[in-house]
Amino acid sequence: LLRDNGAVMAEILLEELKVKIGDKLKIGEGEFTIRGTFDEEPGGTSGFRLGGRGDLLERPARLGKVDVILDEETGDIIKGQGNGQLSIRVGNKEPLTMRGRYDITKGEYTFNFQTFLKKPFTLSHGSITWNGDPYEAVIDMDAEYLAKNVDLSSLTSLSNSYNQKEDITIVSHLTGSLKKPVITFDFTLPETSEKSKDYILVKRLADFKNDENEMNKQVASLLLFNTFISNTQ
Repeated sequence: LLRDNGAVMAEILLEELKVKIGDKLKIGEGEFTIRGTFDEEPGGTSGFRLGGRGDLLERPARLGKVDVILDEETGDIIKGQGNGQLSIRVGNKEPLTMRGRYDITKGEYTFNFQTFLKKPFTLSHGSITWNGDPYEAVIDMDAEYLAKNVDLSSLTSLSNSYNQKEDITIVSHLTGSLKKPVITFDFTLPETSEKSKDYILVKRLADFKNDENEMNKQVASLLLFNTFISNTQ
């Protein structure tokens, strides 16, 4: 749902048409690429069928699961489970429109760093809201990745004799639209950790948010090497 000529389709239709996400599908005189799927909850409608001969079709769809490509170039994908209902309007002479809200209760966000490093972030909560143009759907969700036993020696004020390793949660905030997502990060320490009382350490973790490039560099270092890097590295 990021590029022109994209389509979202009920999974049952993928099976019937023998197609998959990423395949191209001709609809009348147009050609669309399948960008995502949705499941329907029991008791829902039969999904939407693609109209022919210029017919206009509008059908409700109750969602149980969605797979959405967030970034085609890097391969970032959101796989969510939750609930929501969409009104989908499609026809050969009208653009595809979608209206409704999908609330995520659990799922996974696959984060790709420069296409070679893939890390699964757990979706804790969030939503996708459609108001017409599918590409302009508004996203608002948080995803977390737990980095274990991270080396904090370059950040902490504690002496070298002290254990300078601790778990760090990388929180990814996804906002903006499906067409132009905004991804920011945050770091959190375990609430029960003694290091959460280290003022210098907590301040340095918070200060990363003031510099987007520095924050992205530290996130990459954690995902690749499980450590923070100092300004001299």
